[in-house]
Amino acid sequence: MEDACEGSAMAITTIDARDVLAHLGCERILDVRKPDEFAQGHIPGARNVTVTPHEEDPGHAAFIAGVEAAFPDRAQPLIVYCRSGVRSAAAAKILAHAGYDDIRDYSGSWLDWSSDPSHPIER
Repeated sequence: MEDACEGSAMAITTIDARDVLAHLGCERILDVRKPDEFAQGHIPGARNVTVTPHEEDPGHAAFIAGVEAAFPDRAQPLIVYCRSGVRSAAAAKILAHAGYDDIRDYSGSWLDWSSDPSHPIER
């Protein structure tokens, strides 16, 4: 059985809340929402780097630099989520193109996570 904190040779995989729960404590969770959204609550251990539209960040250079600072090892798995799954899907593609090898897109994102009272929330 694969250790939840270890990587595998995939590009982008869609995951659900059970997979996120298995990775809590791995410090490999990226929240791409805006800082005010993050401050209202987030998945425990998540780091916040906001993905912005291309017009505001041409080539997504600032986003990629922020992710590189928070998660320098591109070979380790990285869970990405947002509010509803739209921004996380875009961020996953950006990061895959930037050379991150194992992106796991939590498509249910914050709406799914926060709707289950058994899921831990950090503020």
